Amino acid sequence: LARKYDAVVANPPYMGSGGFDDCLKLYVETNYQEGKSDLYAAFMQKSILLTKQDKFISTVNQSSWMFLESYHAIRHLILVGQRIESLIHLGANAFPELNSKVMQGVAFSLRNSLPGNFIGTYIGLLEFPDASSKKTAFEAGRGAKYYLQHAIFSTISGSPISYWVSNNLREAFKYKSLGLNYSIMNGVQTSNNDRFLRSWYEVESRYSMQKVLLEKKWYAYNKGGEYRKWYGN
Repeated sequence: LARKYDAVVANPPYMGSGGFDDCLKLYVETNYQEGKSDLYAAFMQKSILLTKQDKFISTVNQSSWMFLESYHAIRHLILVGQRIESLIHLGANAFPELNSKVMQGVAFSLRNSLPGNFIGTYIGLLEFPDASSKKTAFEAGRGAKYYLQHAIFSTISGSPISYWVSNNLREAFKYKSLGLNYSIMNGVQTSNNDRFLRSWYEVESRYSMQKVLLEKKWYAYNKGGEYRKWYGN
């Protein structure tokens, strides 16, 4: 078999690095440093290594590599050294056998060539709810289409593949972040709730809202309460 190929096509296995055993973790970190966040990302890197210069890689996998910070290395590898010819952002329910909103899908074709000023095609099918409607919309040309150069992604920190973002929004990322000019701190906190906080019924009635500013003993304080999942406390 050839060591390099004209085309590499794959639907790689998915497994986050937290699921690696010690042997697999060592192997991936040693050989596929840029793709170590997930097994599919390691396969993406391997696919590039298996492809001849100026030839093609086509893959369908999860879309997390497009956005998350933990995939920045594999994203950088692609944006700097490859050419995204086309990308179809499938989103949730892309696979009828899964029918899942957790597995967000993307299909894309790369060319093993420096991107230069090449303009790639990006198609969004997120608005279509299931695999059948995505297929119909794609074949009818109804998906949202964007034509972009790689360089535009670097205007946002971390270079997410945010193909749909407007130029006006990208301009906003040219300004310094608030964290560079201001210290970010906690709001009001006691650091010892058991000592400094009381419920309304625990405070003597004479410390009413009308007297609180005069007495200066207890002050009204909005507190979310104990942790409740999905409720924001």
